[in-house]
Amino acid sequence: MAETTVTRYFSCTHAMFEAAVREKKIDDNPCKRTDFKRQSFAADTPDEGEHVYLTPAEYRRIWDNLHHAARPLADFMIHTGTRFSEATAASPDQVNTTKRQVMVDKAWKKEKDGSWRIGPPKSGKKRPVPVGTG
Repeated sequence: MAETTVTRYFSCTHAMFEAAVREKKIDDNPCKRTDFKRQSFAADTPDEGEHVYLTPAEYRRIWDNLHHAARPLADFMIHTGTRFSEATAASPDQVNTTKRQVMVDKAWKKEKDGSWRIGPPKSGKKRPVPVGTG
């Protein structure tokens, strides 16, 4: 695999394990015990480089190994393209069933003191995301 692909896979895996640590499902993140060093690349900058997406088969392999309670969140994220911090900050008032969309306008933000708060999404802009069109 290309270096950028490995970096993205590692970053995703690292983030999933971090969520498991936060939820006290595991004691520590096994990714932190590796010597992997994340490589910076052009696609880290918005609107530059080519986006990389999971294939349906790749997503299915991840989904098959998720706890059943985590599957709805994973499905929501894969079908809307939301980040973990955006998906977990979502609330029913963001859903517009008439327009069949979710307005992504908030995300969890970690403060310097380690506390968490709801703030704007990473882009700083709200965006409508279509859902339930298939």
